[in-house]
Amino acid sequence: MRVPFQVIVFPYRSRGNGSPEQAAFRRSDGPSIWQAIASGGKDFVSGFLWGPDVLVIPQHCFGVDVVDQSIVLSAEHTEFEWCSYEGAVSKLTFESDRLALWELNHRRTR
Repeated sequence: MRVPFQVIVFPYRSRGNGSPEQAAFRRSDGPSIWQAIASGGKDFVSGFLWGPDVLVIPQHCFGVDVVDQSIVLSAEHTEFEWCSYEGAVSKLTFESDRLALWELNHRRTR
């Protein structure tokens, strides 16, 4: 279990015409699962308990400009694709990834 925090990272870059694209990653343990890069803490006792049955797990989201950088996959992912915002949103499996990508896109296009 990944607690007390979750981290989501979207590598992004700009295409030649200036439009942004972000990387989506296919998980190796679920070939139909596409996601951002995700990780987090593993210490259960440090999680914030809000009542006897609710554990709040903070999530921190980052966008990283990787222009002129190569992406090297770990064993957790089998491939990645550069996608437009709309393409990534339709590909991503998890709502938390779609929300983080919306925030990144909103900040980049203001």
